[in-house]
Amino acid sequence: MGIMSIEELTKPLFSISDDLQRSEKELLANDDSYSRRNYIRALFAVIELSVFVLKRTLLIAALSCPRKLTFAERALLHEETFDLTNTGEVRTQKKFLKLADNLRFTIQCVDKHFGLSLNFNPGDRNWKDFKETLKIRNRITHPKGHKDFDVSKEEAELAVRVGHWFEEFLKDWFLQFIATVKPVYESDAAKEPNR
Repeated sequence: MGIMSIEELTKPLFSISDDLQRSEKELLANDDSYSRRNYIRALFAVIELSVFVLKRTLLIAALSCPRKLTFAERALLHEETFDLTNTGEVRTQKKFLKLADNLRFTIQCVDKHFGLSLNFNPGDRNWKDFKETLKIRNRITHPKGHKDFDVSKEEAELAVRVGHWFEEFLKDWFLQFIATVKPVYESDAAKEPNR
């Protein structure tokens, strides 16, 4: 895992964000349960990919400043836990993290490592809306019956509010991140000999 270019960082996010915007347009045009489910699926694909990109960014940054994050934080950013085999050997295991907890943890690590001040408040309406929309996503992803698969107009409106909130959150993170790392990239570029 080496230094990531800005394009490597942004390209997957722009692509998946485009899916979200297209699914919102489809939702507004059709407003049926199919379009509502598609919007929610696209929304959580954006959120999950964003968490992955944020974590990858942190892990790369931690290579040059490993003491900013604890060993446990770095292990959880890798989504790993450790155990012992019956022969006393260390075994690495995948750690499944619940999305809400994972997002909140990742935001805390971003703030801690980069010194950012992200607009995130787990006590506000946006976070409550996110958690309610996550329940809807879980219900339609793992339906126990026909009614679980249906998404109401109100639930879709809630999901769209969450989508707009998350897009603003990502924009805030990205602008702060670029402002933070730009001087580092510029100083490294200045150190390189002219070719």
